[in-house]
Amino acid sequence: MTLHLNKLNISTEMKMGMMKSITFVTIAVVVLVLSRHSAVYSCSVDNFLLTKAGSLAAATPQELNHVTSSAPDDKAKLAELVKNGTVLELKGGVKVQVLERSFEWKMLKIKFLDDDKTYWVKDGALTPIDCNK
Repeated sequence: MTLHLNKLNISTEMKMGMMKSITFVTIAVVVLVLSRHSAVYSCSVDNFLLTKAGSLAAATPQELNHVTSSAPDDKAKLAELVKNGTVLELKGGVKVQVLERSFEWKMLKIKFLDDDKTYWVKDGALTPIDCNK
């Protein structure tokens, strides 16, 4: 849509006022679009995820695979593995950093933000961070 101010019968002062208004609205829209883009950009959390409650973690993929294949139905054995520290039962909503992905094992190597130890979790044990909350 193009405005043809010369064809309208209005004064030069009104034309300048209209041009200033159009310029102001254009700048406001550009600033709004750019500020929204930077808000989305600042929420880049590609390698940070949240834990799901009840998911298991272990020091190696082999340990985790052994536990998840042999102990899921044996509550006593699982409780013993958690008690002696072989396996961690994750709390929900804890922010972790993903360090490595194993497509062979379908697992993720993670690190808690307050600890340098690394653990392996099954694919699906983590959820994306929702930046809109």
